[in-house]
Amino acid sequence: MKGIALDFLGRDEEALEVVEAELARKKDDPVCLWTKARHLVGLGRENEAREFVTMALKLKPDLYEAWQTKAAIHSNPGEAAEEAECYLALARMNPRNPFLWNQRAALLNKLNKPEEALECCNEAIALGRNSILYRLNKGILLERLGRYREAIAAYDEALALDPNDKRALDWKRNAIKLSRKGRWPRS
Repeated sequence: MKGIALDFLGRDEEALEVVEAELARKKDDPVCLWTKARHLVGLGRENEAREFVTMALKLKPDLYEAWQTKAAIHSNPGEAAEEAECYLALARMNPRNPFLWNQRAALLNKLNKPEEALECCNEAIALGRNSILYRLNKGILLERLGRYREAIAAYDEALALDPNDKRALDWKRNAIKLSRKGRWPRS
């Protein structure tokens, strides 16, 4: 579709015109509906985009790109729950992608669901074996749960991948300080 090509060129206005002409002929085409939502997002018109991405997903619930667009629409403050649900849908469609599990973990952490976030983080680590970021995130979640020994171990795993990672060094030091203050509630 010409509209998608124009999108990649950063020409959302023109692309939107092309997509609207397509939609006049194919009113219930989920790809056209998603594409319109995508271009509306590109133009900063997220509220309008919501309607079209929702229609696309009603017609084709497994339209991966529509879930990505919906996640982008819900990336605003106060919409973490909706965004997390989008990443769950994406992760179910592409369960071997560690990035999706890590994104869901970050959103669940924002929603004050650290145990669920930790499960997603562990999934991301299992899939993205050499990722320092996923181990750092695991350490953060474990610290939040008061499981400092495990957090230190997660930071050590990150340091095994890169002994000079400043974040891992700093966060490990912090976890050690917390542990010395007698805060070992759940290790």
